[in-house]
Amino acid sequence: MSSSTSRVKIVIVGAGPCGLLLAWNLLQHNDSKTYDIFIVEKRSDPRSKTDAASSDRTFPIALQSRGWNALPKSIQSTLSNQGVWVVGLCLHGKKGRRFIPRDKPNLSIDRNQLAKTLLEAVAQAATSKSKVQFHFDSAMEDLDHDAKTISIRSNNTNNDTTTTTTTLAFDYLVAADGGRSQVRQELCDNNLLTADIQEIPDDYRTIHLSRAAPKVERMDSDKIHGWMFPTCKIIAVPIHPGVVSGAIIFDKGSDPFATMTEPHQVQDYFAQLSPEELAFLVSDEEADALLNRPTATLLSVRCSQLHTPHTLLLGDAAHAVSASCGQGCNAALQDVQVFCDTLAQQNHEWNKALPAYTQARLGDAHAVSELSDYTHPRSGWLKFEFIARTILRKLLPLWLANWLLKPLPTEVLAGTDISYTQVLAQTQWWVDRVKKQTQQ
Repeated sequence: MSSSTSRVKIVIVGAGPCGLLLAWNLLQHNDSKTYDIFIVEKRSDPRSKTDAASSDRTFPIALQSRGWNALPKSIQSTLSNQGVWVVGLCLHGKKGRRFIPRDKPNLSIDRNQLAKTLLEAVAQAATSKSKVQFHFDSAMEDLDHDAKTISIRSNNTNNDTTTTTTTLAFDYLVAADGGRSQVRQELCDNNLLTADIQEIPDDYRTIHLSRAAPKVERMDSDKIHGWMFPTCKIIAVPIHPGVVSGAIIFDKGSDPFATMTEPHQVQDYFAQLSPEELAFLVSDEEADALLNRPTATLLSVRCSQLHTPHTLLLGDAAHAVSASCGQGCNAALQDVQVFCDTLAQQNHEWNKALPAYTQARLGDAHAVSELSDYTHPRSGWLKFEFIARTILRKLLPLWLANWLLKPLPTEVLAGTDISYTQVLAQTQWWVDRVKKQTQQ
């Protein structure tokens, strides 16, 4: 190794897609900097999971242009064979099905499969010059920002009742640990940044529906499927063999399954919602499993900055958003792309790259939060108008649609990879209307 090569210790908290993508990118750079990377994750190693039950803790991700283009070609090639290319949305209703095509196909993939593929790529990218160390089943206990150390508590792999505490030193720490980021909370507690954290007014449960059942037309494998009801909505994607997987979303505090105790109650509920389809698509096993799955609550997070002198915030740790526009993972992967471009521009001098990244990305982080919060009306005439505009823009000739109807944020987000600030500027007219209705 050249004497001019310096080693940099990076601790990444969170082995989700964006943390792993950052690790992969850093391992490609072995010129003037050599990275020793330590990845801490509270969940188990996904490579060791072979049971179907692990699917209850995952969900589909639709990779749009901005997320897809942030991935290296080699990983894109692998993922293409693991996911499903979807060409649009199929809305299911009492009057049948209506297809709303997309201008560009998106790759839908299981979140755990995406993380597993990136994890395997990181492990393969390690060389004799670089170092990668994984700490699964490990949670951060303490962060000393001045000493640049974190303490982690790891479950003993041979005995779940015992734990081991380890201290890791770092030159730079990466918070990629999600919307409830422990790293971000420590930084806020020490007045190193501020964050506005709000609960999103929707909760959800993961759901798996049969793709085919007696008396029901088979659901296409190249479409996202949606059901809209007054009290809930279901969004699902056929990424698993024989089923479409997704979520049933409902208002906070209005979980329809909270008081149910028997699978037949679940099936009766879906039969009332949709006697023509859902009544036949929820199996006995799924009805029972649904009762045992937790209700998930999401957060909206807006940070005052995306770095401190020795810390970088990425993905949900920096800007958690609702799932309404499907931007969580897409924004997180693009975060990595923007940061790595900034790091290269600064010759891998992190002390310069961190503030430059905040300057380059903070506006987009706030814009994607605004778009996610105020694109989908929750009720009333605006909700009907949203659906009507979406359908009409696909039915009319393009020149007429563009003349009569401005595109909604969902269409601009799905069809382009322009910055979030540009998307917000183009669709502010709609965002303002939804915000006004929401705040009344």
